[in-house]
Amino acid sequence: MDTSKILDKMQKLQALATSSNEHEAALAASRLQDLALKYNLSLTDIPTSENEDAYLKEEEGMDVTNNARWWSTLLYHEIARNNFVKILVRGSTKRVWTVGKRHNLEIVKYMFVYLQREIVRLGNEYRRGQDAESKRMRRSFCAGCVSTIGRKLAEDREKAQASSQDMHAMVVKLDAGLNDAMKEFFPRVGKSRGGRWDGSAYGAGRQAGNAINIRQGVGGTSGSGKRVSNQFLLG
Repeated sequence: MDTSKILDKMQKLQALATSSNEHEAALAASRLQDLALKYNLSLTDIPTSENEDAYLKEEEGMDVTNNARWWSTLLYHEIARNNFVKILVRGSTKRVWTVGKRHNLEIVKYMFVYLQREIVRLGNEYRRGQDAESKRMRRSFCAGCVSTIGRKLAEDREKAQASSQDMHAMVVKLDAGLNDAMKEFFPRVGKSRGGRWDGSAYGAGRQAGNAINIRQGVGGTSGSGKRVSNQFLLG
C-alpha cells in the first residue's frame, strides 16, 4: 500500500474520530493510532484541503441583553479557546470578531448558542428560587456557570492532548498557527477588564454549571446546515 492511500485512510479515520457516537469515535481513534505506528507516520502528515486549512476572520453580533453581555462574552471566550478559535470584543459593543478555521468557527458558534440558552434557563430557575431580582446576582450566577463550563471544556482538551505524543504535537502546532493568524488580523490587541460578581450567586452558578451537558451542544446541526459532532475538534 503506497503512502498516499494510507494517508487517505487516516484522513477518513480522523473524521470518524470526531463522531458523536463515543464507541465509533474511540474505535476510529484507535485504528488511526495503529496505522500511524505501523507505517511510521504522524497525524500532522494527514493532508487537508487549502480551504479547510485557511484561517478566517468573521464578525457578528451577540443577541444578548446588556446585563448578559459580560458573562456571554466570557462564555464565548471559554468555548473558543478550547476549540482553536480566538475572539475579540471591542469596547462595550456586542460585536464579536472570531479568528479560526472554518469547521472550528462553526462548532464554537453552535456551542455558544446552546450553552448560552442553558445558562439563561438555569439563571431563571435560580432567580425564582432565590427571589433574586438583583441584576448583579443574576449576572454573577451566570458567570459562575461559565466558570464551570470553562473548566470542563479545558479538562476535555487536556485529556485529548495527553492521549498521545502525536496529538500533543498537533495541538501545539494548531495553537501556534492560531496565534500567528490572530496577530496578522489584529496586530494591536489590548486586555479586557473583568466584571464584578456577587460571591454567593457566583458560587451557586458554579455548582449549577455541573448539570449542563457540554457535549449535547455539538450533537446537532449548525446554522449553515453542516453537521457538527464533537466538542473538541482538531483543526
